[in-house]
Amino acid sequence: MLTIAYFYRYIVTDSIQYILLSIVGVYLFSFLLLISLTTFALLSDENTFSVAVKNSYRWVIHNPLHCIVVIFASGVLVFVGIVSIVGLVIIIPAVLFSFHLEVIQNSSTLTAEKDNF
Repeated sequence: MLTIAYFYRYIVTDSIQYILLSIVGVYLFSFLLLISLTTFALLSDENTFSVAVKNSYRWVIHNPLHCIVVIFASGVLVFVGIVSIVGLVIIIPAVLFSFHLEVIQNSSTLTAEKDNF
């Protein structure tokens, strides 16, 4: 909400500082969203909360391409869910969670394989 307020102030005042604050807000929101999504996926593997947060932070900073894929795929799935009321409540959360879990497990397997060589 604060990011939208900064963007509105930029439109009204045409000041660069407000657009910069808006961009930083979007980046920070996206980063925290990715960490929380991966934390939930790692918590489903029976990790403790602190271990899950630490590993999800590491995963986000070491897998930028996977993060972009997760952001765009999540955006598309949320858009499809908004179109469908049933999808928004039942189908989309299950598909999103399964997708995030699959991306994290596949990239963790690839990272483990690279470490062995």
